[in-house]
Amino acid sequence: RNARYKTDERPIDESCTCPACAGFSRAYLHHLDRCGEMLAPMLASIHNLHFYVNLMREVRDALEVGEFAVFAARFRADRARGV
Repeated sequence: RNARYKTDERPIDESCTCPACAGFSRAYLHHLDRCGEMLAPMLASIHNLHFYVNLMREVRDALEVGEFAVFAARFRADRARGV
């Protein structure tokens, strides 16, 4: 779908510790998607679930210590920078 990933050997997200990011490159996921392999959406789901589980953990932690506004501002700033 997106040819810019055809030769991109980086993980989906370089800061992610999920099994999909630890073991597969963007180029390989691009290849799987182009071939219609079921592994591509499975790996994407693993990555996305890992991301949201960690995000919710960070939200809970920020709420527990009364720092949600700080967390939210940092989260928005990071997303604006593409992090």
